[in-house]
Amino acid sequence: MTSSVHRFNNVIQEHQPPRPLSASLIADLVGDQLAERPLSAYIDPLLLCGIVAAIALVLLRAPVGLSWLLVFVLGIRLALTIWTLLGRSLIDLRLLRHGMVVRAHILRVRAARTINGTINGAYIDCVMPISRGRTSVGSAWLPDLAEAERLAAQGRVEVICLPRWPGTWRLLEGKVSEASYDLSDNRPVIDNGL
Repeated sequence: MTSSVHRFNNVIQEHQPPRPLSASLIADLVGDQLAERPLSAYIDPLLLCGIVAAIALVLLRAPVGLSWLLVFVLGIRLALTIWTLLGRSLIDLRLLRHGMVVRAHILRVRAARTINGTINGAYIDCVMPISRGRTSVGSAWLPDLAEAERLAAQGRVEVICLPRWPGTWRLLEGKVSEASYDLSDNRPVIDNGL
C-alpha cells in the first residue's frame, strides 16, 4: 500500500509537532487509503457467515448465551477488519501529527526480484537518527530501480519518523507515492548506549 504522507509536505514543513490536522486533511488521507484497496478487501467471508449465523440463531430462538458468544466473536472480527482497513491511515495520521523530519543515511540498495528472477524494483535500506545515541534501521521498496539508485547516489534522503515508534517512517523525497513499507519487518532499534 502506498503512503499519502508525501502529499502533505506543506503541513509537515510549516508546523512543528504536534501539528494541527484539519478534518478535510484527515478525510483526504483516509479516503486515499480506502480507495487504494479493491472492493473484495471490504468483503469478509467469515464476518458475513457470522451475520447469517446470528440471524439463524435469532430465528431459531437459540439460547441467549450462544447468541452473546457469537456477537462477541463477530465484534472481535469486525474490529480486526476495521484495523486492517484503517490501520495504515492511523499510522500516517500519527506521522503527520507527531513525526520528526530527519535526514536518513542510505546503507545500500538491493534489487528486488520476482520468483522467475526478473528485477522488480529495489529495496533501499536506511538508517535514521532518532535521538542522541538511538538509531533506527528500515527498508522501503521502490518500483523503479533507477530511482532507488539515484537516491543511493545522494547518500542521504529526507524521511519523517516517529521517535517513540522506531519502525514507523516514510520517505519524503523521490517517487515516494509508489514506495511500499513492510510493517511486519520490525527491525531492531540500534542503541549506541549514549
